This record gives sequence, C-alpha cells and structure tokens, in this order.
Amino acid sequence: MSLTKSKYFQRTKLITLGGISSIFPAVTSALTSYLIIAKHSAQMWGEVVAYLVILEIAFSIISWGNRPFLLREFSINPSNITRLWVSSLKSRMPVLLLFLTLILLWDFSGIIKIWLVVWALGRFLYQSCEVLVQYNRHFTLSIMVEAMGLIILAGGILFLGEKLTVQLIVMLFAVAMGLKAIALLSSYAMDLLRPAPQNNESGNPNWSSRHQLVAAFPFFLVGFAGMLQSRADLYIVSIFMDKVTLGQYHVYLSFLIFSQVFASILLRPYAKNLMRLGTSSMRKLAIQYISAGIAITLVSTVAIYLVIALFYGFQLSFLLYVIGYFYVVIYYTYQIKAYELGRNYQQKDVATFGLVAGVINLVGSYLLIPIFSIEGALGASLLSQVVMALGLHLQPIRDKSNK
Repeated sequence: MSLTKSKYFQRTKLITLGGISSIFPAVTSALTSYLIIAKHSAQMWGEVVAYLVILEIAFSIISWGNRPFLLREFSINPSNITRLWVSSLKSRMPVLLLFLTLILLWDFSGIIKIWLVVWALGRFLYQSCEVLVQYNRHFTLSIMVEAMGLIILAGGILFLGEKLTVQLIVMLFAVAMGLKAIALLSSYAMDLLRPAPQNNESGNPNWSSRHQLVAAFPFFLVGFAGMLQSRADLYIVSIFMDKVTLGQYHVYLSFLIFSQVFASILLRPYAKNLMRLGTSSMRKLAIQYISAGIAITLVSTVAIYLVIALFYGFQLSFLLYVIGYFYVVIYYTYQIKAYELGRNYQQKDVATFGLVAGVINLVGSYLLIPIFSIEGALGASLLSQVVMALGLHLQPIRDKSNK
C-alpha cells in the first residue's frame, strides 16, 4: 500500500470511528427509550426524561465549556496536559457540589436522590475524560465504553422485565454512567498520575482554577447557547405537558437531533479543506451541501415516521413531521457559513446568534406550548433555527487582519 493510500485509509478510519463515537449516545438513548416504551409505556419513559432534563440543564453549566477549552490548551501546552486537566476538574467542582446539594434538598424519594448523586458524579468524571478521548483520538476506546453502557441499560431493562420501575431505571442509568467513568479514568490513570514536568512555568497563572473559569467562559456560552437552541423546547414541554407527551416528544426530538448530528458528520472529511477554500468555492459547496440535505432529510423524515409508528407504536401529527423536516433542513443551510465565520475568527458572532436563537426557542416554547402543544414546541425551535440561519448569513465576513 502506498504512503498516500495509507494516510487516506488512516484518515478515513479516524473519521469513521469518530462519527460512530459521536452518534453512539444517541443510539443508546433511542434503544433505551424503545425498550422502555415497548415493554412498558411512554409514560414511564416520560418520567425518566424528567430526570434526564434536570441533568442536562445542570451539566450544560457544570461542564463550563471544558472540552473545547482544554482541547485548545492541550494543543498549546502538550507537556502540561495533566496539570491543565486537574485544574479544570478542581475549578468546576464547586458547581458540581452545589448541584449535588440541590439534589439532596429536592423533593425526591431517598433512593432516587442517592442514585441521582451517583449518576451526577459519574457524569462529571466521564464528561471530564471525554476531552482526553478526543485529544488522543481514542475513538475505539470511547465506542467500547459506550457499548458497555448500552449493554448495562438494555440488559438491565430486559432482565427486570415486568418488575421494571422508574426508580430501577434511574439506578441502571447511574450504574452505567459510573462504570463508564471508571473505565475511562482507569484507561488514563497512568498518564494523569504521571508527575508533571518541572519547568520555570510551573506557577503559570493560566493554569489556576480561577483563570480557567474565566478563560473557558466564552466556550461555556457557546455550549449553553447550543443547549438552549436545541433543547429549550423539551425543557418547557417537561413543565407544561403530561409524562406521556413528554416521552413521545423526547423520542421524536432525539431523532431530529440525530439527523443534525449526521449533517455535521458529513462535513468532517472536508473540515481542513473548508479552512482553505476561497469564497466562490465555499458558495458552490454550500449549494451542493444544502441540496444534499434537502434530499437526505426527506428520506430521514420518512424513516423516522416509520420507526416511530411501527416500532414505538404511537402516532404523531402530520404537521409535526412537516415542521421537523424544515427544522433539520434549516440546519444544513448555515453549517458552512458557520465554518466560514469560524476560520475568520468570528466565533463570537456565531455564539451571539446562537444565544439569541436559544432565548427565542425558550420564550417561544413557553408561549406556544400551552396553545399548540408539542407542535408549538417544535415550531418555536424551528423559528430559532431560522433566526440562527438568517443571522449568520447576514453577518459579513471581516478581514482576518481586523480580528
């Protein structure tokens, strides 16, 4: 095999493994929800989703943009990865402790509180290790660990059968997350326990916990804005709607977000080229990408309908599928423009529009859900996507010299 072909094979392998690693959590969520709904009811899954919502909101804050921030810092200071990682862990611990305190004060049963604490601790450690997986490109390890989590959840649900309760499901999620965290930590234990190199920069203030919280704040805003944009409607549904509707909407929304993740994966092989293409070439690629997205989304929408109707066994309105189609298509329309802004150091513009879109989704869902139910929720989310697309496309590309 020639050197060029060998490099191409390795690159394709990394992209494929990275893509599988990215979508595995979505696959786990889809299979888990299917087993619970098929074996029991959408209401039971909806009750579990209520706890998932609490954890998702909490960890969008607790993570504090640590993964993208540390990826950048690791690249700048590759000899001080351990020090940076530990400092990031310490800096976010007070936020975690605050959340754990809130869990204990919440009006949950005692057993649920204990398992939620275990779940949160496991997620904190697992989430902290994800940056090490991505930086080292250990995607095979990630897939194996995620597969272990899926086996625990699916196996537990099938084994318990009719004895399954919401409390036991929370326990399964907690145990799965805890074991996944232990698996990743043990994989990187030798590297993390290795003494940091001694140099005259050991007192660098950039490695202090306080500095990391401040420096990672822009990354936190981007992540928090993304959470609001993609999940605010689900959070409001959990407040206004019954558990059956919540469970059904979570399943449908998860498939739509999976479709968006697939759209992002399609661009990954061209990520480096996107940073070098001229403006006219970018425009041509954007047209091709959007055209492909229109066709792919049509196929995926039909597939989602068939899966939900035939396997999950519940019916959603035709209007909801129409809104869902445009919800995914609009996502295709601004991805390349986001890359273009990013390569010109205009990430703040992307984050700003993301935050505005997230707030629109939050407020719109609050106003529309009581009137139009989950169609109103997805309608608000679609509106936020349109605002994001318009904002990015109307944003001029600034000269790099003015960054």
